[in-house]
Amino acid sequence: MAPQMQADQKPEKVAFYVKGKPQGADIIELVLDIRRVFIGYPPWKRGGIWDRYDVRRSILDVSDPAWTKGDLDPASVDARYSKQISTNRHLVARIGTGSIVAVPRPGRGLCYLGRVSGPFELVSDPSWADAYLGIRRKQGLETMRESSHVGDIVQGWHVDEWRKIPFPLIPRWITYRLLSRNTMGIINDQPDGRKSAIEVLESLYDGRHATRLTPTGDEAETIARLLAHVSPNAFEHLVCQLLQLENPEDRWFHIGGSGDDGCDGLGMDGQGNVIGLLQCKWKLDPAVDPYGLGETKAEALREQWGSSVRVYVASLWHEDLPSTEKDGVTFLGSRDIARLLLKHAARCPMATTLSVGIAGTPRP
Repeated sequence: MAPQMQADQKPEKVAFYVKGKPQGADIIELVLDIRRVFIGYPPWKRGGIWDRYDVRRSILDVSDPAWTKGDLDPASVDARYSKQISTNRHLVARIGTGSIVAVPRPGRGLCYLGRVSGPFELVSDPSWADAYLGIRRKQGLETMRESSHVGDIVQGWHVDEWRKIPFPLIPRWITYRLLSRNTMGIINDQPDGRKSAIEVLESLYDGRHATRLTPTGDEAETIARLLAHVSPNAFEHLVCQLLQLENPEDRWFHIGGSGDDGCDGLGMDGQGNVIGLLQCKWKLDPAVDPYGLGETKAEALREQWGSSVRVYVASLWHEDLPSTEKDGVTFLGSRDIARLLLKHAARCPMATTLSVGIAGTPRP
């Protein structure tokens, strides 16, 4: 750990998320009731003595930059645990009053948003400890290791008020982060840098975000809705559907999954020959040449099915290119996808979801 780095970091207003599921317990009701979020992974103090009513005797304060790794209890903190503590120190140093925290609960159809009302706290005598242990028992979870469990609910922030936001209203570039494996973290800004995560979540928290998608045939608005509401997996299915609608004589199948060799879709003709390959990159690094990427996928496929095989590379988050085809590889950026979606709005389910298409266009 680097105390100097911690000391140099100034708290700011950021967007972050916390899962609120310490050691398998779902504590959403406690979180809502006491208006607090917790980070877990308490840094156990070398030589500390556990006292449930004075946890500072055994737990270091992650917001204090003075202590070092040598102050941790080696018997309680292994390398992985120590790395998480270091991550927590950096996060705590960044999160200031006014930050927006998201607690996702897609199973309820909700994401809870709260505005941080003060600095990070290590609460030495948590009045909610018994309630938390009761939740664990009710959920059939172990409670014998009191220090381990109570230690999970003493570090965190107080929030002013919780607001319930319908989960589908949260942009996909944010929910992609909320549903990651990490238990907490900073929410990155929109990949193209045009919107900040804190700006979007503040708009939702304050009720300034549109809850209804009015019908539109505007290309720019269609792009904005694609960027806001299409997840990486949905993107793969959407492009396969659009390729199918563009090529009704062929059959396009979604293939993407673990071990797909970078192949997210394959097209076949009426004779069972593979005639096309699709690779989707929801967010493609600007430094990556999409045509070069497509050509690496095309080589093996053309060896098997001939030189006429078509290769498509599609990305929502990549700058639009002046030419969409090069060396047998077609690149589909957000503008191209929006145009195809508008063209086939009457037959594409995603167009219905996003209310995309000329107003009044009948859909089967």
